[in-house]
Amino acid sequence: MTRRVLMMCEYGVDFPLWRRRGKVTMIQDRAALRAELGISDELISELAAWQEAWRPLDADFSEADHQEAGTALLERLRAEAAPGFSFRLFRS
Repeated sequence: MTRRVLMMCEYGVDFPLWRRRGKVTMIQDRAALRAELGISDELISELAAWQEAWRPLDADFSEADHQEAGTALLERLRAEAAPGFSFRLFRS
């Protein structure tokens, strides 16, 4: 069974990853990200930085630049993650 994970920024979260287990839930713990997805600490830190950089109300925020960076992170997620996961980037 493929487990689907959505990559999407949201206010008040540390990591932009969401999974479906009957309902949509956040993955908000470094240890859980390592254990469940099998991704590196470096990628986890980069995901956290991408989430932190999401400031759509700031005048100097570029949605296009943020999405481009997100696309690159999505490809890294797909390459690093344990088998059995499907990742998708939310596009606003």
